[in-house]
Amino acid sequence: MALREAIIAKVMEAGGRLTVRSALNPILWLCAIVSIPCATIYGLIQSRPVWLAVLAFLPVSAAIFGFLFLLFFDRDKRKAYLLAYSNTLGTREEVKKCVDSIREIIDWRYDLPHTFYLISEASASTLSDLITNRMGKKGIFIIVELESNYSGWLPKESWHLLQKKVRLPE
Repeated sequence: MALREAIIAKVMEAGGRLTVRSALNPILWLCAIVSIPCATIYGLIQSRPVWLAVLAFLPVSAAIFGFLFLLFFDRDKRKAYLLAYSNTLGTREEVKKCVDSIREIIDWRYDLPHTFYLISEASASTLSDLITNRMGKKGIFIIVELESNYSGWLPKESWHLLQKKVRLPE
């Protein structure tokens, strides 16, 4: 009984330290726990049931689908930023043209004077450097990441962009 309790304690201790850093980690573990034994058994037995092949292939298929989905639609990497700038940086049209020309900026919107909402996977520092390179070292501006503690009165399109990191479908 002491051996069993020691094993359970070790499993609980290891489980307490386990952290999931990606949505794909659990499915990759499932591939190792289910697919490898199923594929091994499938190769060793004479009568090969279809359900065993499906069971072995299903976690691998889910992992491949999940990887491709996150490759194209992973919004967790996207960040919302607030760009506030002075008149000396440029007019709204000049700043709009600059923001449009930066490929690292996935999407943007504006409602307030001298302010743009930016969606990007790049850091605020990188975006600042890109704007400075395009606009020159004139004017003043700040780029702030909007994480979870923000509030105000904005159109629903702006809230959707800031919260979901994509434009509101029309």
